[in-house]
Amino acid sequence: MRWMLHKLLPLLVLSCLLTGCWDRVELNDRAVILGWGMDKEQDGQYLASAMIFIPQSNNNNSDGDLASLSKHFEVFTGKGRSIMEAANQIQPKLSRTIFAGNRRMIVIGESMARDGLSNILDEYSRNKDVRLRTDMIIVEKGTALSLLKMVYPLEDSPATGALKIHENTGGLADKAMVYFLQAINDPGKSPTLPQLSLSSKEQSQKQEMQMTGIAVFDNNLKMKYKLNVDETHSFFWLTKKINKFSITVPIKEKGVINVDMHRLSSKIAVKLVDGKPQFEVKLKGDVMIVENETALHLDQMEDFRKVKEALNLKCKTDMEAFLHHIQQEKTDVVGFNGYIHRKYPRTWRKMEPTWGPDFAHASIKVQANMTLRQIGLTGTSIENEEDPD
Repeated sequence: MRWMLHKLLPLLVLSCLLTGCWDRVELNDRAVILGWGMDKEQDGQYLASAMIFIPQSNNNNSDGDLASLSKHFEVFTGKGRSIMEAANQIQPKLSRTIFAGNRRMIVIGESMARDGLSNILDEYSRNKDVRLRTDMIIVEKGTALSLLKMVYPLEDSPATGALKIHENTGGLADKAMVYFLQAINDPGKSPTLPQLSLSSKEQSQKQEMQMTGIAVFDNNLKMKYKLNVDETHSFFWLTKKINKFSITVPIKEKGVINVDMHRLSSKIAVKLVDGKPQFEVKLKGDVMIVENETALHLDQMEDFRKVKEALNLKCKTDMEAFLHHIQQEKTDVVGFNGYIHRKYPRTWRKMEPTWGPDFAHASIKVQANMTLRQIGLTGTSIENEEDPD
């Protein structure tokens, strides 16, 4: 008996020291944030927007109409002189405690992006509730609030729709914020974020959103310019963030051919010539012809070579146009600086302070060698085949 008391006594003493606190917040007491938006008002104040999920809206919504979809969420706003002050203005309007653990999308208006994201990144990088695996997008010529308030019929919220559009266009949606932070800490590399636009249908109140390119930022984290869709494809190809997309290839005086490109790969090499870097870019991939709007017979070797030459030229010129644009803007969004840093670390230490102007004058040669894997069942366009009669 005494042996048992000696064993139980320490446990009884320790149990008295336990506080027994209960700080868990039940799910039905939380306001779950699906998306978050930040805008800069004309008066210089910040406008924060929180898209809050409404769980009871899931009942009796089998009709699938836009009116029922709009009830899945509600957008609350707050205004303040700082990011945190604007965000803190939202909680007093809610009967539940804000929970940002499920937030996967941060939307930023273009005016806010051009004014600078330093304050946003400072607050978000310190906030323990902000997930690093979060998508960030810029609304071209629009506001974050307008995107969060729109009705997107294919998903439960426009935030989810924007996330999936970004994924389907080749971007790594859940890593946009991580890549942005990594680029900030990479000397010489310019950070980027995806850009999306809103448009209204004619004679209708419905809105559509579309991925329109990439927003490029300077060293002060201010949006400087944008890359269009074709330039974005080249950017993703060169940085290995995409492995397939479709293009239209013009054939000189013949028409056009539409192709699907997949298994895309790229390789960048650098060498120093008279102390200056020279880059060589090699592009490869497999191609499947999906539409032939020419009179070329693809099963004939001569016409087959014409198509392959036109395809390689198209890939080469698109990549050169993208590279010329970023060199003209003196923004190394690809990370050419890293290739110099790894191969010639001493040279890079000298180039680092002036890499922007140096990059603008760097020599970059592009080679494209695409492989035609499938040409289809018909050698020429059915429309262009001659009638044997």
